[in-house]
Amino acid sequence: MLKLYPKNYFRPLITALLVVAANAHTKAQSTIISGNVTSSNGLALPAASVQLKNERYAVASNQEGHYQLKIPKILTEKDSLIFKFLGYHSLTLPYKNSNIINAQLEEESNTLNTVVITALGIRRSEKALGYATQTINAQQLGDAPSNNWSS
Repeated sequence: MLKLYPKNYFRPLITALLVVAANAHTKAQSTIISGNVTSSNGLALPAASVQLKNERYAVASNQEGHYQLKIPKILTEKDSLIFKFLGYHSLTLPYKNSNIINAQLEEESNTLNTVVITALGIRRSEKALGYATQTINAQQLGDAPSNNWSS
């Protein structure tokens, strides 16, 4: 005997299958690129910026200079990565169908020798404080009573 199902009986099942198939298709079209960012003398550069050129996908390297960048699209040889670190020249490397890209950054020669920090235009006023204030001079400190209870 043939059993008939209601018209909407299989709709949730078909919807679930379509979502799973679309998710699997999306995951298959992603690229993971990893590598190390080092200085010219081989030291790891922690917190170096790694970005896909002309895109918003970026990541920072860890304490050992290692990075892993997951990009939800298939890369071509036209794509490239930009590596940046403070005090070093930025480096652009093309993607060459390799999921491991190591970068060695050259140090900039025009680094800062001195940093001057100023409180430009900042004025402190006693009435701006939210609690009571009192001014004590050196004479008042010398006139303080002794804490010696035996005298």
